[in-house]
Amino acid sequence: MAFSILSEDITTDQHQLDTKRIKITAYTAVICIFLCVLFGAVFFTFNIFPLNFIFAFFAVVHFSTWRICVAGFSRVAKIVLYFSLLLQVVTMSVSLGSEIDLKVFYIPIAIIPFIIFGKNERPLFNLSILFTLLNIALIYSLDKYDISLPAPNISANINSWINTAFNLTAIFCMIFLANLFLSLSELGETLLLEKSNQLKEKQQQLSEQNQELEKTKSELERLNSVKDRLLSILSHDLKSPINNIQAITELILEEKIQIEEIKAVALKFKESSIHTKQLLDNLVNWSSTHLTSHEPHPRRICMKELIDNVFHYTDYLAKNKSIKLINSIEPDTFAWCDYDMMDITFRNIILNAIKFSHPRGEVAAYATVNNKHIRITIEDHGIGIPHTMLNQLFEPNISKTRLGTNAEKGSGIGLLLCKQLINANDGQIYVYSTPGIITTFSVELPVCED
Repeated sequence: MAFSILSEDITTDQHQLDTKRIKITAYTAVICIFLCVLFGAVFFTFNIFPLNFIFAFFAVVHFSTWRICVAGFSRVAKIVLYFSLLLQVVTMSVSLGSEIDLKVFYIPIAIIPFIIFGKNERPLFNLSILFTLLNIALIYSLDKYDISLPAPNISANINSWINTAFNLTAIFCMIFLANLFLSLSELGETLLLEKSNQLKEKQQQLSEQNQELEKTKSELERLNSVKDRLLSILSHDLKSPINNIQAITELILEEKIQIEEIKAVALKFKESSIHTKQLLDNLVNWSSTHLTSHEPHPRRICMKELIDNVFHYTDYLAKNKSIKLINSIEPDTFAWCDYDMMDITFRNIILNAIKFSHPRGEVAAYATVNNKHIRITIEDHGIGIPHTMLNQLFEPNISKTRLGTNAEKGSGIGLLLCKQLINANDGQIYVYSTPGIITTFSVELPVCED
């Protein structure tokens, strides 16, 4: 255990505080060398024995300490430095007796363990404090029992001079060590601030990574929901018309259907193909808005022509229910939007209006224009929308499929697709319904400025 405490060499990746403490050890050793040489030279000049030899001896000891420190054996250097200082004070106390007060040196000496021993050197720190206390007790015991070997050639004037010099030296050492302690504290604060900033940066990075992971998770969940919805629609809504087509074609091929019935079957085929095509168009566009970046390409669109084209597309279904389609939009009504997106949007809205209208009803289209927006309204007088469903009409995770007045089926994604396409064109959709009386779907789009 003792060997492990003493054997720690300086490494290139050592902590900055530990490096600072090693430098402080070296600086302290240099100051001790300087003071020992200075006092030793003076004491040799005035032939003050044995102080001259004491300071000469400890000058060599401190120089050895400095060499050990710069050689990389920092822990050994710290131990030798501290305990040699304690031994030097005890030796001088025994040599000079009570005539010279050497207790002032214990203040700077007591500071040294706090600035040279690091966190991993706590046993050495505790040991140094213990020996400091023992040394102080020993010095007081020597003074109390007058145990000393005073030099006979030291006069009262020289004792006074030595006392003054030692007091000034102790003050200088305290100032020097206090400055080193302050620099060590400032370095610790700087490192703590750097660590705090690094920790904040890492926390910020982790927070950003967590946000990205949450976004990725949400995106995966959304894509899985889209996939499940597509599979559900494909497996249910497309299965029935395809099975009907297969069954009827088999009847025709097997000549089990009469010639006069073929026209009626063909009409059913046409109706079924319109619904199936609309469903496929919705699926393709709905999936593209969810799975790809489907950007709109807006241009100047005549809304009367667009609604005329949609009425032409839905005319067959309207005639089957004797529903009158009325387009009251003025020819000079222009919007700034993507034609294909708005064609799909109004096709869904008008098909829904026909689907939920009573036979021999009306579906009307009209427009209102202000300075910045144009509002196209599709109005019908069918069964309407229940208030409980009206508030959830555009919620993606709530099923809203209902049968029409002629038991027409739907996929439940048409209005969701409409809202997404309208939002992509910087528009809004508004719905108003009084069940059994009136239902209006209003699409607000940017007006096209001439």
